Amino acid sequence: MVKSLPRFQKALRDWGRKTGEKTAIMDVLMDMMFWDKLEQLAKILAVIDEPLRMSESQSSSVVKVAKRWFNLRETLEEKGK
Repeated sequence: MVKSLPRFQKALRDWGRKTGEKTAIMDVLMDMMFWDKLEQLAKILAVIDEPLRMSESQSSSVVKVAKRWFNLRETLEEKGK
């Protein structure tokens, strides 16, 4: 879903332009700041996605899961600087 964000954005904005309606939802769909913030959130979620999937696998152990989450924490802290 995260990787599909640009496609969703284009489709929803195109749909909003075609309808021409003025509603709160249409205002959000046309607001580039909304899409910029959503893209920022998608980048954070993409970093979390892989460790989460690996942690949910049947072959995970507590040691492997703890190490992945520790590495994820370090990654997020580095990106936050």
